[in-house]
Amino acid sequence: MLQAIQEIANELGEKSISYDEDELLAHCYSKWSTSNSDNRPLAVVYPEDTNDVVKIAKICSKHKSPNDMDIVVQPAVNWMDLNEQIKDTGLFLPLDPGPMAHIGGMVSTNCSGTNAMRYGTMKDWVINLTVVLADGTVIKTRRRPRKTSAGYNLTSLFVGAEGTLGLITEITLKLAVVPDATSGRMWEEQTTLFFKFSGTEQAIKDHIQRVQIIAKQWKGGEFRFAQTEKDKEVLWSARKEALFAMLAQQPPGTEIWSTDCAVPMSRLAEIIDISKEESGKLGLFSSVLGHVGDGNFHQCVMYNPKDQAETAAVRKCVHDMVDRGEHGIGLGKKDCLMKELGFDTITVMKKLKHSLDPNWLLNPGKIFDQP
Repeated sequence: MLQAIQEIANELGEKSISYDEDELLAHCYSKWSTSNSDNRPLAVVYPEDTNDVVKIAKICSKHKSPNDMDIVVQPAVNWMDLNEQIKDTGLFLPLDPGPMAHIGGMVSTNCSGTNAMRYGTMKDWVINLTVVLADGTVIKTRRRPRKTSAGYNLTSLFVGAEGTLGLITEITLKLAVVPDATSGRMWEEQTTLFFKFSGTEQAIKDHIQRVQIIAKQWKGGEFRFAQTEKDKEVLWSARKEALFAMLAQQPPGTEIWSTDCAVPMSRLAEIIDISKEESGKLGLFSSVLGHVGDGNFHQCVMYNPKDQAETAAVRKCVHDMVDRGEHGIGLGKKDCLMKELGFDTITVMKKLKHSLDPNWLLNPGKIFDQP
């Protein structure tokens, strides 16, 4: 392992490698994860371009050092920074995940966001990818034309693969025209719904009328209108800051067990009701956030990790919730994969993994266990 690190340093220069303890911890631990690895990387490598990633991959392949490849080097452009840079063109990337999300992570997890009902998820906006495979081979998944039927759809193969099939170093994205108007609405206190309508002015009026009819049927409260751009920012910031409002209530000595799942739209209300009821039985503080346009919601439970009974109860509650819907796998939800996809589908996925990464160098242990 140390020899591989030294070879990388010789190729890229010592300034490309960090041994800083805080940086090592940041690349192997997240307070949002209950499946943190006990292993800490020996170093973190910061390549500057695709050629650097190729050199790293070839060295790791030669030494069969999977831990080095756990440092998934992804394009670090923040999606909000991107939209800020191109705002004068009249175009934007219409996804709206968390404000800290980076494009590379958005691709690897096939993220969605509050605009999902109108604009879809990340997979709908990726044209092609430049990917470095485990042996150092560089591929372009397709060319730039929007319409192509040339061979297999390799782009979709890597979107949502969680870094297990290759290292994404360049992404070509589709952009959308900034709509003529955007209107934000907020329900009154307690159960609150935020609506963001985008499109032509007439389309927005039509959509608002439909929502008002449905709201009236269910005895919805008063609408509050965002009249100016500043009003929109203030109103929508309430949704963006909901996570931090929840964190402000975190009791001392507790940790956060965060998870999410997605179900068909027709079952969303049902699963939220059940999940809230079951988490309420724990007697612990929990919170539900979501962007219902894609049938997805997030639940966070605050618990005492030193209390084994409490931890076991939270684990069961979260497992039951995840078991009802679609979900990301990562390290912590591999046991749910068989039930969701079945043996034959997982076998095909493992064959794909083996064909592209026979030494299991890329994020080993993610999605399913190593053979």
